[in-house]
Order: sequence, then structure tokens, then C-alpha cells
Amino acid sequence: MPVKRVGEGASSAMEFDLQEMKSLKTTIDQYEHLLRDLLHEVPAGAAKRIQSTLTPTDSYPLNRNPSMSSSSSSSAGSIEGIDTISEDLNRNEESRATGFMGKNSVHAWLRNLEPDSGHRLSPDHNMEAAGRTQFGQPISPQGLDNNMAVSYFLDDQKLPPSNPVDAYKLPAKNLADWILHSYFKSVHPFFPIVRTDLFLEQYKSIWGVNGSTRPGSKWLAIFNMILAIGCRRLQFLQEKLPTGVSHEVFFSRARSLSVNENMTFEHADLQQVQVEALVTLYFMVSMQINRAWKVSGIAARSAMALAINLRFTDTDLQPGSKEARSRLWWSIYMLENVLSHMTGRPTCIGSSSFSVEQPIPYSEDMFARPHVMDLLTNEDLRRERLRWSLDEQENENDDYDPFWLKEIETNQGLQFYHLVDLMHIVHIAIGELFSPKGFQANKSYIKRRIRFYDERLDHWLSRLPPAFRFVNHNYNLNLQTSSQGQVVLALHYYGARITLYRPCSPFRRYIGLKEKEYAYISQRCLQAALSLIAVFPDAVDLDWVYNISPWWCMLHFLMQASTILVIFTQTSDPTGSAHMGDAEYSFAAPALAAQVQVACQKAHRWLHGLSRVDESCRRAFVLYDDLLRRLCCVVSSSATSLSGSAQSNPLSRNQSGGQNAQQESDQPVYNVQHQGEYPRQMTLDSSMEPYSHPMHDASDLLSSLDWRNVDPSVGAIFAEPGYIGDVAGESEWMGTTYNENNDRMKFS
Repeated sequence: MPVKRVGEGASSAMEFDLQEMKSLKTTIDQYEHLLRDLLHEVPAGAAKRIQSTLTPTDSYPLNRNPSMSSSSSSSAGSIEGIDTISEDLNRNEESRATGFMGKNSVHAWLRNLEPDSGHRLSPDHNMEAAGRTQFGQPISPQGLDNNMAVSYFLDDQKLPPSNPVDAYKLPAKNLADWILHSYFKSVHPFFPIVRTDLFLEQYKSIWGVNGSTRPGSKWLAIFNMILAIGCRRLQFLQEKLPTGVSHEVFFSRARSLSVNENMTFEHADLQQVQVEALVTLYFMVSMQINRAWKVSGIAARSAMALAINLRFTDTDLQPGSKEARSRLWWSIYMLENVLSHMTGRPTCIGSSSFSVEQPIPYSEDMFARPHVMDLLTNEDLRRERLRWSLDEQENENDDYDPFWLKEIETNQGLQFYHLVDLMHIVHIAIGELFSPKGFQANKSYIKRRIRFYDERLDHWLSRLPPAFRFVNHNYNLNLQTSSQGQVVLALHYYGARITLYRPCSPFRRYIGLKEKEYAYISQRCLQAALSLIAVFPDAVDLDWVYNISPWWCMLHFLMQASTILVIFTQTSDPTGSAHMGDAEYSFAAPALAAQVQVACQKAHRWLHGLSRVDESCRRAFVLYDDLLRRLCCVVSSSATSLSGSAQSNPLSRNQSGGQNAQQESDQPVYNVQHQGEYPRQMTLDSSMEPYSHPMHDASDLLSSLDWRNVDPSVGAIFAEPGYIGDVAGESEWMGTTYNENNDRMKFS
């Protein structure tokens, strides 16, 4: 009789139990997946019951997996601790100015780089020596955990003093034409806050006004905010403006007119919503992001108070006016989401808080065409034609063809349509996955949903017409750097992918089949960062930045991708690894490491070049330069310091001297031309002389024009004195009747 080995029966029983447990776990996972899918399809009461049932077993954080917390740097930007804050932001003025920077912001990624390896940013002598504001005040971080230590935003700068200003002064017409052209050429196509044809009609009329009326204060506030934004761009381009003319001057006038208690206590009208949206945009282009985020929330709530976020069915309002209000809402939506990405904060616009139609893919000057008017007036046709990429399903049974968009001739409205569609995907994804509530879902569910949104982004890309398509048939980057549509959409697309992937992308080796999904996500994140850097031309070119790229958030994209490359460089094994069948997944091959190194150097060159004209880029360069040196990356000898001319005057283009100023042949050429015609819908005056600059003194432009001494024949547009209309609509726009006791409208 054979002798039974000790433990043989127990071993068999244990193996059986393990098999049974594995089978049960598989079944449970299938049930969980089914319930997760049903969670978004059942009524609210049933969804709440499902959520409460799943919570006890699913609420553990991702970092329970040991491999997910292999290093603090690899998890920099992960959603661990997304619902907690480790510092008191109310402790001093600087911390309050910067405000909270969420886990999915570039600031959080920089701050959480591994301290043990010496790569964490610190307020060392380099920061003290080079990191000064354009006003000469040093950046003074208060510790490693301070947001200010890694902040390149400019919220610590003071607003222009609110001294008494003559709010009714206007610039000379040729100067105003030049600045308006700056705004409508580079900003308005992406933020159509005002209705162009109506605004320009009103604008041209103010140089021939009936003596009994004058522009209303809110219209003038809109006008001055547009001038402030356009002037900001011209100053970045190093254009010489007349003495006494600056964006601060125009902002101060708008501030006196309507950016005051009206924003807090008065009931908003359409013009006030436009003012608030323009103030948000102004703070964003000035890189005062905390202020911009605050005012954006005010603008969104004002718009909701007027129901601009809802589908409008009033048949008395003209189609063009309805579309103008729709575009005003989508401009606010764009601003709110861009700022949310920059700060890592949640947006105040809920995913189900709006029903307004998508903007039609046509420019304003095309509205009169019959097929465009059909789309404006036929709601059924509009709902049939315009659908979100996020909502389209590949197996739809109807006859909907999303590719009809490719047949539309290239225009700015089509570009805006695709940009809003892309922003909508990211808005919904972040709200679902990376909020404190959304992160209660288990890791398998989050990975599956990332896959879903990844496919939706691919679908969005497939809908682009050839003129806007920036990839080839293999989905590799292939764009024309001179195409504004391709550049803007490409930067937003790759930035969206980084935003989606980064919270679940620790760059390391992935062991086991269960981690294959993480390898895929990390690969996609790194590819997006490399592609984003590749969008930038090889040589730093200010003309490209401020005429082609989305310059108001270009630094965000550059730092977003650059930080991903730094995290990859720090955490990856540059020698690669051996693959054990399908059990190990690594993508840190030597060739890829070299590619990342080249991209880091390119980003370094760009930040250095831009630091000469933009203080926020200057701060970003200090941070990034310090990072690369700590990582022992090779940097360009021409971009070694911010001392010399760049430090003494960062906004001076033609400084010479300074031992570290760029003298090499690869120095950026700051040659900005203002040639070409105005856009068709922006024709200001067919007989207008081109603006001649530079001018030496603003006093040369002063005019003694008095509103009471103008030919009354040109005052027909002011037919209803006292009626305050809106630039978005089609109503009259003038405000109060002129009073002898009021100051005269002056020009300066």
C-alpha cells in the first residue's frame, strides 16, 4: 500500500480552493462591470443603489497596488490624494495669489517630482538670481510645498492702480484700427464673444456720432477690453506703441466703466456677460490665471442667469442673434475649460447644465448663404447634422454621416466647431474620472473609461477635414506649421491626450498581463507629449507664436509636454529591459530615450527664447532649466542663463550686451510683419490708410472732436436714445442721452 505523503491532500484542496476563488472573482468582476455600465443608464434612484452596493469593495485607491506607487515621481500627477490638500493656502498673500493647483495640473506634477533623487524643485540661488518679475521683484518661495515655488503664473503682480481715469477717452482711429485688427485676427476666431458685423458697424459710427447721444458705458467697456487684449498681443510682438498707450490703460478704462460693482451686485445683461468674458480672456493672456479663473466663474453664472446656456426657441429673435448668443456661451465654455486644465481645478459648468446647440461650422460672413440659413433656421436639420463626437456610436442604425463636415469649405467657424467638440470630450472625461467622486470607481473601470474616451478622441480626429488634419494615414504628426487651423487643433488635441492619460501613467516597467493597460496608457501619454513638442517649429519664432499658435495658452501646452518628458527621463530605465514573453512591458528603449532628450532640448530653447518677451515664460524657463540640469541633460550653450539683457529688461527686443545674451546664429528672429488684408468680415474702412508706426508721443494723436459738433446725418444708428442693447444681439447699442454736465468724449 503506497504511503500517502504528508500534506498531499491539503495541497490538492488548496489548489482546488484557489481555482474556485479565481473563478468566483472572474464572475464578480463581470457583474461589477455590468453594474458599472448600467450605472449611467438607469434612473437616479437605481443608480444610487448600485453605487452604494459597489462602494464597499471598490473604494480602495489605486496606490494599494504596490507597483502603482513605485516612486513619488512616477505618480506625480496621479489622482492619489485628489480630494485632500496638504498646505494652508490662506497663510500669506503669495499663496492666496497662486491659489490651489489641482493634482492634474502641471504645477502639481512639478511639485511632486521625487525629492530623494535631488530632482525636486527648490528655491535655490538660481531662482533668486534669475527668477525676477519684469518689475524687479524677486520670486520668494516659502518652502518646497509652496505652489509659488513651481508657479510661473503672474497672479502675484498687482493690478494697475485704480486711479481716476477719463473712461470716455478713445484712441485715434488709425491706432484703434491697428489694435482691433490684432484682436480680430488672432483671438476672435477662437473666442467669438462679440458679434463681429454688429460691433464693427457700431465702432465705425463713433467717429460720426449724432450730437445728442454717445456710446453706452458697457459698450465702451467691451471696446476697451478688446483693445486691452489686442494691445497685449502687440506688446508681446515687440511692436512700438505710442507713449502712454498700453493694455493697462485700456483695462483701467474698462474697469472704471463696468468692471466694478456691476460684476458683483448688478443684474447682468448680455453686454455685461461679454465684459466678464473679455476680462477673463484678458487675465488669461496676461497669465494671471487665478484671477481669470475667478472671473470666468462669474461670467458662466451670469450667462446661466440669462439662460444663454439653454436652447433658444423664441421665434422673434433673428437667427444670427441666436447664433451669436450660442457662440458667446461656447466662448465662456472654452475659457472655463482651458483654465480648468491649467489649474487642475473643477469647472463650474456641469456636464448636463447646458442644452444650447453646438456652433454651426460656418463663419459669420457666410450666414446669408441659403444652405447656412437652412441650418440656422431648421432645428430638426441642425440636430440631425450637428452631433458631438462623444455621442456618436459606430454602430448607429440611422443614416447619419459625420463626414459631411469634410465637404465644408475651410473657414473659421468650422475650426471653432471642431475645437468646441474636442473640448467637450475632455470636459466630460475629467468630470467623470478625475473628480473626487469619480475616483471612487475601481481601477479597472477607470482604465476602461480611459479607453472609451481615447476612442472618442480618435473619432474626433477622423472627422477633421483635410485642411485641418494634422496627421498622416498612420496617425503620425504631419502638419504645416503655417496653418493656424492645424496648429491650434493639434496643440489642443495632444494636450487633451496628456490630460486624459497622465493621472494613470507612471513611467516604469509593467509586470504581468493585468498591467498591460497601464503600459498602453503610458505609451500614449509619452507619444502625445513628443508630438506636442514636435508641433513647434525648430527655431523660436515670435511671429509664429502670436499669429499662428493659441498664444494665450501656448505656454501651458509647452510646459505640460515638457514636464511629461522630464518625468519620463527621471523614472525610466534608459537601457531598456528584456521581455519575458507577454509578462513584461517596457518602452524605455535607448532610441526613445534619445528622442525624449532631443525634445527636452527643443522645449528648453523655446522657453529661453520666449523668456525674452514674456515674464511667465521667463519664470517657466528658470524652473525647466533647473530641472534639466539636475537631471544632467545637455542644454544649449546659448540658453544657459537669464542674466544680462534679458534679465535687465525681459521685454526689450533689441538689447545688446550682457555676457549671456543670445549671440549665436540660431537666435530667434523677431521680425514681425503686419501685411495683408483684414478678414472679410473685418473690413474697417476701404479707404483707411495703413497705420504708420512708431509714433513718439500720444499727444500727437489728440483730437478736439466734440460729440456735439458732428454731422448728424451719420447718427441714424442711434435712433433710440436711452435704449441699452447688446453687441451679441441686433438691437441698438447706445446708452444715455448726452448731458451738458457730462465730460466730453475725448480722443487720446
